[in-house]
Amino acid sequence: DPAQRNLIMFAWNAGVELLDNSGGAEGYGNHVTNNFIGTSASGGAMAANNLGVRVRTHENVIEDNLISGNQTHGILIEGPLADANRVSSNRIGLKSFALCFPPPCEADEYALGNIEMGVLVQGGGSGNHIQYNEVAHNGQKGIRLFDGLRNRLLGNSVHRNASLGIDVGVAGVNPEYPGTGSDQLANHGINAPPLAAARGG
Repeated sequence: DPAQRNLIMFAWNAGVELLDNSGGAEGYGNHVTNNFIGTSASGGAMAANNLGVRVRTHENVIEDNLISGNQTHGILIEGPLADANRVSSNRIGLKSFALCFPPPCEADEYALGNIEMGVLVQGGGSGNHIQYNEVAHNGQKGIRLFDGLRNRLLGNSVHRNASLGIDVGVAGVNPEYPGTGSDQLANHGINAPPLAAARGG
């Protein structure tokens, strides 16, 4: 419920960190739900953390949050222990709402982007699900899968980011068939499937 929401702002490192410790043990299976991370209490103005959410452990759920206005990334999933996390139904880089007179609102009225990526996965985390999020107005890519295997992107709305909406493997649009070693890259290093045929009226 809204009354249970945390307002997480002005953290010099990250608003929320789910970390492994130096001995290799880690806390896992946490839920971060229905918070405003990097915004004011209204959800309409920036109150930036350096980073919104950092995840270095496994089986966590990041769900139904507003993660906007942060100085680097909205969500960073990093490291070899960052497996099987679920990032679902978050607004990343947008305001919670916009007041427009007269309605309807223009798309840019909702803009409250994170300065860098909306979501970044790096350092070998695998089996993560990034699904049903709206990722928009961020200063670089919307969703960036640098490496890791079996990370799934499902049903997201990714639009109006300053660079590619989704970027996998080597930065930028990659060759259709990246070649040797591509089986160890995110999505085998392929940004988009080849189109063999098209037809229509």
